[in-house]
Amino acid sequence: MNMAIASFLWGFVGFTVFFGAALIVLRYRGEAAPVPRLALLGLFVHGLSIPVASLVHAGMNYWYGAALYWFLFNSFLFVFSAVYKSVSLRILWELDRAGANGIPVADITARYVAPLFHERIAILVQGGMAHADHDRFQITAKGSVWANRFALVQRIFGVTRGGLYGGTNAPSRRTEDLAA
Repeated sequence: MNMAIASFLWGFVGFTVFFGAALIVLRYRGEAAPVPRLALLGLFVHGLSIPVASLVHAGMNYWYGAALYWFLFNSFLFVFSAVYKSVSLRILWELDRAGANGIPVADITARYVAPLFHERIAILVQGGMAHADHDRFQITAKGSVWANRFALVQRIFGVTRGGLYGGTNAPSRRTEDLAA
């Protein structure tokens, strides 16, 4: 067998093992978040598949299989991350369950937007990047440093506005426009 093809084959086999193991690992709640667990599993499976492959195909080129394995792994992780905590998908699921009755915008905001906002603010406060001052939140010196770093990275990449739907065809983000 051609060693390049053998390498690709082992990369694919390794990913197939990872995929099956990931489906099992994701069923169990662990102390660590799912993405770090998947990353460790990916490293573990890849680390095991290399010695097995080298025993079966001595002289095999490692890089072809590694490139395929990590490409498939990153593709999997991208898709998993997109659906893991997608607020949009949760809203669509609820809208589907509601059927023709629909759901009032205020209910969607109360169920998804407000809790997400409070969760993210809590992370910023715990990280020392913002602090609560009665009914207001203010940025700290640490938060300002991070905000400036983030702005610099945006300028480097030419990002002019946030969100997935940037550009002139962006849907309205105002709830009063959504209700109309």
